[in-house]
Amino acid sequence: MKKLSILAAAMLAALSCFAFSACGGGGTTPSVTPSQEITGSLTYEIEGEGCIVVDYVGNEPQITLPETYMGLPITAIYCGAFQNNTTLESITLPETVTLIDEDAFRDCSALKTINGTAACEEIGANAFRGCVSLQTIDLSSVKNIGTSAFECCTSLKKVFSNYPPKQLDSSPPRGDGYSSCVPPLRPSKDPITPLVLGVGTRAFYGCVSLQEVFLPREGITFFGAGAFQGCSSLQKIYLPETLTDIYQGAFQGCSALECVFNATDKYFGEEYFGNATISKGGWFYDYDNYGKPTLKNN
Repeated sequence: MKKLSILAAAMLAALSCFAFSACGGGGTTPSVTPSQEITGSLTYEIEGEGCIVVDYVGNEPQITLPETYMGLPITAIYCGAFQNNTTLESITLPETVTLIDEDAFRDCSALKTINGTAACEEIGANAFRGCVSLQTIDLSSVKNIGTSAFECCTSLKKVFSNYPPKQLDSSPPRGDGYSSCVPPLRPSKDPITPLVLGVGTRAFYGCVSLQEVFLPREGITFFGAGAFQGCSSLQKIYLPETLTDIYQGAFQGCSALECVFNATDKYFGEEYFGNATISKGGWFYDYDNYGKPTLKNN
C-alpha cells in the first residue's frame, strides 16, 4: 500500500475541485485480488499485522467500521476507498486507524461527521478534498497532511486536537505593540524537496468557513505554500512547537486572522501572514499562557 509522506477567489477554489484523480474505489465493484475479501459493503485487505479498508460500495448514510477484521486491527483507509460516495453522512473509524490515504473520502459531498480520527497520524493528498459538508475533524495525533487534503471543504469550521487550549481571560489587546515590531526573518520560499512532516501545499485551500485550526503540539514541521490560502473566516491558529517553516502564500487571503498562538521558539513576523488582520496590529501569544499575552519580538 502506498503511504504518503506528505479564495484567492471562491469561484477559483470551486473550479479546482474537479481535478482528475487516479485513485479507484468509492462506489464501483472492486476487482478483488487473492488477498482481499468482501464483507457486506466493505472490502478488506490484510497487510502485515493489520487490516486496511480497500473499498466501500454501500449507500448507508451512517456507518461504523469494526475495530478488527479476522482478528486483526484496522489500521488504514486505502486510496479512494469511499471516493465519490454521495450518500454517506457520518462515519466512525476505529481508534486503531493511523492512516487515511490519498483520495480516501474525496468528493463525499454529504459527509458531515467523521469520528475516530484522533489516532490518525497521516492524512493523504486529496483525502477529503471536495467534502463540502464536513464541519469539524479531530487531528490530535496528525503529523502529516498531504497536498490539497481538505481543499474545497467549504463547511469545515474547526480543526482541533486533544491538547486542551486555555481560554483567554478577556479579549486580546490590539494596536500599537505589534505594528512597531520589525520581523528579523524573511518568509521561506517553496521547498525544492518537500519536508517530511507538515501541512502540505493547498491543504486547506478554499475552506471559507474555517475559523480555528488547533494542531497537535508536536510533529508538524512546516506549512506548505498556500496551505490555508483563501480561508477568509480563519480567526485563530496554533503553531506547533516543532514548526520551523511557513512557505509563501500559506495564509494568503486570510483577512480575518486575529490571533496566532505560538509554541515555537521562532518568531514568525507579519510577512508570513499576508493581508491578515494580525499584520495591522494583532498580537502573538505564548502558546501556554493564553491569559497573559506575550509579544514575540525575536
